[in-house]
Amino acid sequence: MNFIEQLRKNAWGTFHHLCVVHPYCTVRQLWPIWYYVSNNKSRHMMQEHLPILNEIQRRIVSDFQHDGVAVSHLDDLFPGQNLLPLLQTYTQERAVLAEVKSGKQFLRYLWDSVPEFDIDNPFLKIALDKKVFDIINSYLEVWSKFYFFTLNITDPVALGTKPMQSQRWHRDSEDKRIPKMFIYLNDVDEETGPFMCVKESHYGGKWRGLFRQRPPHGSRAVYGKVEEIVPQKDIKICTGRAGTIVFFDTSGLHKGGYATKKERIMFTAVYASGASYKYTNHRGFLYPENFSQQIATANICNEARYALISPRPSKILRIINRLGNPWIEKDY
Repeated sequence: MNFIEQLRKNAWGTFHHLCVVHPYCTVRQLWPIWYYVSNNKSRHMMQEHLPILNEIQRRIVSDFQHDGVAVSHLDDLFPGQNLLPLLQTYTQERAVLAEVKSGKQFLRYLWDSVPEFDIDNPFLKIALDKKVFDIINSYLEVWSKFYFFTLNITDPVALGTKPMQSQRWHRDSEDKRIPKMFIYLNDVDEETGPFMCVKESHYGGKWRGLFRQRPPHGSRAVYGKVEEIVPQKDIKICTGRAGTIVFFDTSGLHKGGYATKKERIMFTAVYASGASYKYTNHRGFLYPENFSQQIATANICNEARYALISPRPSKILRIINRLGNPWIEKDY
């Protein structure tokens, strides 16, 4: 490709982004469009099947809605089930095979970077549990979709290493609201790369406008500016013992994984609405050949079935999405 052709291609790409992609994604994030149009069916599902929350769930949802973050523990959300030893044993058996599989050299994956779905995976059993979906859906105000999961070891970096990628303050891009669940598999203190976030930086929060999302992209804060602008009381450092669960809306400002002395082992589950413009036609995991059989015979709640299996968008909507959505990929 010669210089003129490259120049034309770059000019067209810039025009398409500014005049098509950005306006398209911005309109999709407007609350009336996002809630009443793009999430119309999932909104009705939520209204027809309102969750009945226990005391722990009500406290989590209240914190989640107000601050954009909520912290709990496996023993509190799943009392009497003693889940942590099972998860730790599973992790220890696979930790020896963990390796870097992305541009984040400080992050090792215990599964593939695009993992394969397995209904018998103990982490997925938690991520798809009705108690978790009741929290996620209550926060979103619509029935959610399950998009991605990963299990990682964060390695300590050398003293004085400059934070990079997810170690810096940023907002994710996938949707208007992006609830995620993080589970610590080991004790995490300030030397272990704890998850950190700005409270009330989610939709409706007082810090929503600080380094705001630029649909279809998220955003990355200028070095040092978050600490300069946001008072310390609004910056939450999520340290905790093994089994700690952190719920956070990653459309808000957050960072983590800057471990200085000890490794961090953490499971991540990603949810979003059906209006997510990144995951319109695909998920961040692979479907096995027997996926339909797994779901048909699995002992999972209706919310989980809805989150995993959803009707394809109409042909007209698929055409509109493909024209306006740079993230679009072919269906699996």
